[in-house]
Amino acid sequence: MRGKGLALLLAAVMAMQGSAVCVCAENEQSGASSEDAQAAVSVAEGRQDTSDEEALAGSSSGVDDGVYVFSSGIRSDRVLDIAGASSQSGASLQLYEDNYSSAQKYRVTKNSDGRTYTIAPLCSDKVLDVAGGNKNSGAKVWQYKVNNSEAQKWTFISNRDGSYTVVSDLSGKVLDLYGASTSIGLKLQVYDYNGSKAQRFYLDPVYDTQPLGNGTYTVASSKDSGYVLDVSAASTRNGANVQIYGANDTNAQKFDFTYLGNGYYKISNANSNKALDVAAAGSAPGTNVQQYEWNGSSAQQWKLTVNEDGSYSLRSKCSSLFLDISGGICENGRNIQIYTGNGTPAQKYFLSSTVKKATTPFAKHGELQVIDSHLCDASGTPYQMTGISTHGIAWYPGYVNEDAFTTIRDSWNGSVVRLALYTEEYNGYLSGGDQNYLKNLIDQGVQAATDLGMYVIIDWHILSDGNPLTNESQAISFFDEMSRKYASYGNVLYEICNEPNGGTSWSDIRSYANAVIPVIRSHAKNAIIIVGTPNWSQYVDEAADSPLTGYSNIMYALHFYAATHKDELRNKLVNAENKGLPVFVTEYGICDASGSGSIDTSSAQTWINLLDQYGISYCAWNLSNKEESAALIRNTCSRTSGWSDSELSASGQWIVNMMRNH
Repeated sequence: MRGKGLALLLAAVMAMQGSAVCVCAENEQSGASSEDAQAAVSVAEGRQDTSDEEALAGSSSGVDDGVYVFSSGIRSDRVLDIAGASSQSGASLQLYEDNYSSAQKYRVTKNSDGRTYTIAPLCSDKVLDVAGGNKNSGAKVWQYKVNNSEAQKWTFISNRDGSYTVVSDLSGKVLDLYGASTSIGLKLQVYDYNGSKAQRFYLDPVYDTQPLGNGTYTVASSKDSGYVLDVSAASTRNGANVQIYGANDTNAQKFDFTYLGNGYYKISNANSNKALDVAAAGSAPGTNVQQYEWNGSSAQQWKLTVNEDGSYSLRSKCSSLFLDISGGICENGRNIQIYTGNGTPAQKYFLSSTVKKATTPFAKHGELQVIDSHLCDASGTPYQMTGISTHGIAWYPGYVNEDAFTTIRDSWNGSVVRLALYTEEYNGYLSGGDQNYLKNLIDQGVQAATDLGMYVIIDWHILSDGNPLTNESQAISFFDEMSRKYASYGNVLYEICNEPNGGTSWSDIRSYANAVIPVIRSHAKNAIIIVGTPNWSQYVDEAADSPLTGYSNIMYALHFYAATHKDELRNKLVNAENKGLPVFVTEYGICDASGSGSIDTSSAQTWINLLDQYGISYCAWNLSNKEESAALIRNTCSRTSGWSDSELSASGQWIVNMMRNH
């Protein structure tokens, strides 16, 4: 490493040759050898045949003519900017938040002397210039009309971390951030070289087209392409670690690259849909890289640079650090971090286009449809779903979360979640509940299910209101809002009246359905709509005798509780199926109809066998720890996700075991 002695030698060489040079000294050490002197001369002359020792200190470098964004070596989201995007001479060169505007893009052109460059902002016809031809440290830099003076000529010195030091040909001083500040609006100056990051800038090419097309890629180490970027244990959780691991072609090793239009990419894991994220937006070398729900922050945006060998380097927007394999060792479980640029294979990756495997229910089956009496997937193949219904979300909101739904999908083998929104019960949607809060819970559930590739039923859970006509106008308003909001969501189903009761006739339900369905269809053209049936959604035979007409993708609800409902109700179901009625069991339990009492596993198994025979989908009631037999979680358990089998109630254990073996 060179120190003060080398700096003096460089100054002498500059004086002799009239050239602006700079060498990157990383440590201050006294003394300079004859080898240092030769290195200084070589740098001053702009030679490329420099020694290895000199390369450690830095080397003069040619830069390809082109358009670049100059980002700070301290923070990649701070870039050189012309104040106010001005086109006038004298407008200051400042540091500003990255916005990818023309005031932050510069055309770099080699001059006829073959050594120096002009740097021209795209927002004007001016060039970067040392104000007033001032040769002193602290001189400001602005844009000014072209005059071809030394104050408008610059050279570039490449640093080991991939950045450049920008040297004024006027004085040999270098472009510098005063006080190493990254404050927005900081005016740039030239200053004596000191090797700090305040004097280093990354030149990010502005491509005519994005450097990498949007798509799904594997990210293989250039050191050993058999090792690829991987999310530990194929986790879908926020904060799950990103590592290097032997290639196995799972979605945990595939990443979706999406260009954001600002020079950066969002990189999301294909398995979890979580974004590649710098933990706590850290900027220290060695900061961990994890996956986290997309929030658009600079910690989740990555700059791609194409290397000469066709590999890519990925630099975090929240720092000037690169995606790096800890210790540069390719082995299973080796951590991924951000680290100072060093140009080694540990920071270079080959990206190969790939195809995500369909692993989630929605990825495999797509938007659902009804063909004849069967629920079918997007390909027209009959598809039977199993899943879980929440209890009233107003009373048990804690269970509406992605971790709970992950347990249902990954541990219980469920494909659908039903969100029960009570209407007239205590704190229901129409009986004193905070409607905005309840709709936000619905949204939280829909988004969680969508992120996990699950189906989700929005359930207008009438009960004590008995007849759906009682609150028809409110239902129309609600489903108008829901179907408008989720019109593009192919995984959302709508259950428009949970359990009509109190003598409500099928004629009344038909009238209600004919008012609500067109509202949903005005937005969600093809979504599955489930209509309740008389007597707490038991008399499906009455619906089969006079089904709704003029609509597609309509199904009819049947509910049962195995200890109460036996052959009589099963026969109604068989009759309805034989008449071609599409039935969906949106709620069932294995206890009695009160939700309490003893469970009847024999009757429950008879029911499941019948549903499986006809390919009928079903959702178990209910996801809560309520002190009742129907609750799937023991009332002594306060956990809202990740339950062990011992934390499940007797109903929960039977139902979960049945679903796992389905």
